[in-house]
Amino acid sequence: MEHATLESVIRQHILLPNKPNGHGFWAVLCRVCNDHGRKGKRAGFKFAGEDVGYNCFNCGHGARYSPLEHTTMPRDMELVLTSFGLSEADWNPVLLSAMIAQHDGRSDDTSHPSIDLSTPELT
Repeated sequence: MEHATLESVIRQHILLPNKPNGHGFWAVLCRVCNDHGRKGKRAGFKFAGEDVGYNCFNCGHGARYSPLEHTTMPRDMELVLTSFGLSEADWNPVLLSAMIAQHDGRSDDTSHPSIDLSTPELT
């Protein structure tokens, strides 16, 4: 079975820009608050290793998923994913891969990066 990551699932289903902004966010219009986009794209995904973060600087919704910490999809990330039209069937392979990795002992990796969502604004 191929190792599934949440980043690969997001990239498969959500159109992201060609490169991240200066703060490392891949900017999108927020589907959680249905941002109108008059001020530009004020939400974004941030990828660090297998960790995924999301933040909207319009409504303030933030979410984080780390396969080393989660065996289920956190509710805040589930809200983001479903808002963008993904279903549980889309991210279940990610959770299965995380459980297999934890079972195989790969979850002991203490060097995984953390995601800083504290940037003041997407540009």
